[in-house]
This record gives sequence, structure tokens and C-alpha cells, in this order.
Amino acid sequence: MRKRAVASALWLTLATHAACYSPTASNGADAANIGDAALQITWPVRYVPADKASSVGTLDLSIVVPTGATAIWDLSTGKITANGLQLGEAPVAVAAAQIDGPTLQVVHLRGLKMTGGIVELRGVGPAVIVADLIIVDSSATLSVDGKSGIAGVNSGIGNGPDSVEHGGGGGGFGVTGGATLVGGGSGGGLAYSIASTFRGGSHGGRDPQCPSGSTSFGGAGGGAVLLYARTRLTLLGVISANGGGGIGGRQCTTGLYGEGGGGGGSGGAIVLQSPVIEGGAGSVTGRLYATGGGGGGGGPGQTGLGEASGKDGEPGTSLGGTGGRGAIYAAKGGSGGSTGSLLPGGSDAGTHYTSGNMGYGGGGGAGGAYGYIELRTRSSPTVLSAPSAVTIVDGP
Repeated sequence: MRKRAVASALWLTLATHAACYSPTASNGADAANIGDAALQITWPVRYVPADKASSVGTLDLSIVVPTGATAIWDLSTGKITANGLQLGEAPVAVAAAQIDGPTLQVVHLRGLKMTGGIVELRGVGPAVIVADLIIVDSSATLSVDGKSGIAGVNSGIGNGPDSVEHGGGGGGFGVTGGATLVGGGSGGGLAYSIASTFRGGSHGGRDPQCPSGSTSFGGAGGGAVLLYARTRLTLLGVISANGGGGIGGRQCTTGLYGEGGGGGGSGGAIVLQSPVIEGGAGSVTGRLYATGGGGGGGGPGQTGLGEASGKDGEPGTSLGGTGGRGAIYAAKGGSGGSTGSLLPGGSDAGTHYTSGNMGYGGGGGAGGAYGYIELRTRSSPTVLSAPSAVTIVDGP
């Protein structure tokens, strides 16, 4: 109770500072050696050059999303909207280049508090929010889930391979993505690290079996988000970077094979960095998810009877996405990965029709791998996470 009281009191203090902040480049000095007088960072922000993160901002941003609604935070414009209404406006993100990696989108605030529904970050690269205090209330969700236009979408380097007739391989990240090896398919996308470069998840592969207009694309990889709180980060709600589900295969207009389902996208990356990370207790506990999406189900063979296409795989959840159901005599998609003990699912090849030479059902898309969650702090936070969070004692 004492920790929450301190956080609330600090937020009330911060609420008096509402001027907009336009970040300026520093003189190149190490940010860790700059004093506190102008609210400069005293603990270097992970991945971000000192001249792009030399101070927190002066704006306190409170985002209150109506219950059941989803707000879009456009990092390129700073505007935050829901149901056509503007809920607030943040400073425009500052671009920070990485060597051999996607450009970071850095937002500088004095304080950030999220309450209510879902806030989706949208941008062209991994999102970094730098503030003095960050609070994600128990009713709020901050999302960079794998879908078109989210921060860091498909910025990973472990994309699932394409595979004719057998469905796409799952996107890789924390581990290798799910495979479609049964019947001569392909392996999954390769695993990779964010030890030196911050990036999100990888998209699943597809089956290019059908002619132009194919729809069995792989699911998008989860995005990447880093929250840096110079004083305290209170997480009572959800931060989500789950991979998207693969699209179900369809019936091709030519040939004897149904289209295989798209592979699931891998989970993305979540990094929380603060001297104190408070994760709540009891029934109110912060949750972090970066699980893989399920593969799409395979499509029916060439029968001329117009059977339904395979079902899409589900996006990642706290347990990983479920593979989509296949069409008649077609294979089900594999499941997405969620923890080190639950690897992404592979998928089977389609089955030949029993009523003569009427074609083969498509293979299912494989599941996407789980992503990566990291806590860099000097405290001992209690949070629920899938996959399990890596906690690193960091800072001066």
C-alpha cells in the first residue's frame, strides 16, 4: 500500500506540469553523467543514443479510454483518437537510428498514465516512451499486437518460410518458429536476439500455391515497445505484443491442390526499464504477453463443390494463438508458442480426397514462436508474463 501511495502522490505532483516538450540534442555527453536539475536522464535508456534521450519531457499525458473502446496513438503525429474523437496529444516521436536495425520512435514525456480500454501504438518502428513516471492502471491495456500498422510491425529477422502445398512456416523469435515438415514442407523462421538491437517479432510464411490474388498470408509479428520510467513504473494492467494469426487457405481455381494456411507471426518484444517496477499484488497484478499466433487452416482441393476455405489462425493470447480449422480433407494450423515449455506447433500435410482423383487438401500453417520480455530494474517486481520475463538488475 505504501508503494501505491507514493506513486499517486508523485503523479499529483507531476500533473502541475502540462507544457509541451520539444526534445533537443545534447552535447553528446554520457546521459548518465548529467545532473537532475533539468530532469535529465541519470540511467541510460536501453538502445537509445544519449543525444536522443538526454531528458524526459515536460508534458503529463493522461489517456482515459472509454470502457470497451480502443484508442489509436499515432507516434508520427502524436494524436490519440478513439471512435473518431481525439482523447489527447503527445509530442511527435523522435527518430533514433540503430546500427543494422529498425529506426526507433522515441516519445519524451514528464508523466504517462493510462486508464480504461486499449491503447494501440501505431508507427514505423519500435516504440520507446521515456518519462519520469509511468502508470498503466488495472483497467488499461497497452498494445503493439501483430497487425498492420502497429509499432515495429514485422521488424523481426526470423520470418517464416513460404511453402507450396504445405502451408507457411511460423515466424521465429525466442525460439525457431513452427515447421510444416510433414509431407515435405519447410522449417520455421529462425530465432534471434535483441541483445544489441531492439526489434519486434517476425511474420509467418505463406503458401503461394494459388495464382495471383492468393489470401493465405502469414500473420504479422508482434511489435516492440520499451517503457523507460526514470523514477517508477507502475504496471497493474496489460502490455501486449502478441503475434497475429495466419490466414486460412482457400480452394485454388486451377490445379489439384488446396492452398495451405499462412504461418502464425511470432510474439514481439517488451522491455520495461525503471529503478522501481511495481507490479501490484493479489488479484490486481500486471500482465505482460508476447506469444505467437496460430497458423491458418488448409484449403480444400479442386473438387468444384465450393467447399469453405480454411479458418484463420487466432492471434496470440496469454497461452499462444490456436491454429485455424482446415477445410474438408485439409490440415489444421499449428498453435502459437507462449513459454519455453510450450513450443510453437507444427502442422500436417493435407489429405487426398477419397472420391477419386479430385485433389488434395492444403496443409496447415505452422504456429509462430513466442517473443521476448525483459525487466531492467533494481526492484523485485511481481508480474505475470508469457513467455517468462527475464529480470536484469541494472543501473548505477
